Amino acid sequence: MDCGQLGISVDTTYHPEHSRTAAKISAGGLIELADTIVRGELKNGFALIRPPGHHAESDAAMGYCFYNNVAVAVSAIMEKYPAKIKKILIIDCHGNGTQKIFYDNPNVLYISVHRWEHGKFYPFSGAPDECGQSEGLGFNINIALNECKDKPKAMGDTEFIAAFYHLLIPIARQFEPDMIFVSAGFDAAEGHPENLGGYNVTPKGFSLMTKIVCDLASELCNDRLILSLEGGYELESLANSATASMAQLLSNDTSFKHSLNGIKPNLGAIESFRTIVEIQKKYWTCLPTQSNFKFQLPYEWKAKDSIMNRPKRDVKKPSSTLIIEGY
Repeated sequence: MDCGQLGISVDTTYHPEHSRTAAKISAGGLIELADTIVRGELKNGFALIRPPGHHAESDAAMGYCFYNNVAVAVSAIMEKYPAKIKKILIIDCHGNGTQKIFYDNPNVLYISVHRWEHGKFYPFSGAPDECGQSEGLGFNINIALNECKDKPKAMGDTEFIAAFYHLLIPIARQFEPDMIFVSAGFDAAEGHPENLGGYNVTPKGFSLMTKIVCDLASELCNDRLILSLEGGYELESLANSATASMAQLLSNDTSFKHSLNGIKPNLGAIESFRTIVEIQKKYWTCLPTQSNFKFQLPYEWKAKDSIMNRPKRDVKKPSSTLIIEGY
């Protein structure tokens, strides 16, 4: 679309005077932050930028996204620092544009945890069998979540964290990235209506996921980590979730009214995970072959009134009494 034209591309309003400038500033700001981190002046960062980018494809705007900020920054950094940044991990909540851009690239591992519902949820791609192509085969991983038909239940903290513990962490370790980008979308945050997310991930859940990724960055790539703001529509849950994530980058613990107390994901998530393991095990030897996908929470993340935190009681066994007849 030429400058000066008004238009709407499906769901993305374009303003002829301001949209292009805003999109350039957004992508350019993320490049500058990434460059600062690679130079060693910062160890991590959170890019609070608008418009977002992960739905934008190389030749099309989509989902309120014009330029794919993360894809632009990843490409720029790998081109500028080829000896230092050879492999990058991108963690997302399905950015179809990012997936498409790096679909044949073996040096960019794309892992997305997102609602799929067998292709019925926007943007209708991100199936578990979309694994990449050509040299990039195996480097595109969609942890696509579906509700169980028999026991439908919305996904929340437990399901997302289980995906991180059992799938994302081992694969990231096997890949050994030199830098990690997170497309920090908060559509899955609690409070969103069904058509815009419909999940129940709390700020505490996002905080723990960020802590997990921070620990991975420390372990694998000298702390080089960037969170880039993507989606989220309910302002209160968006603000709380983004704040909780940022606090982990600052090494500050953030307390919230509700804490985590689950250790086993729901049946829909377990079925989804098993499908993904079956598809991806040919590419990643680290994946669990048999698992119920439970996980152990750090003590400080458990709810204070959780049964997992209650002290064990000393239960005295009843003493046996020998009864002798006739006495």
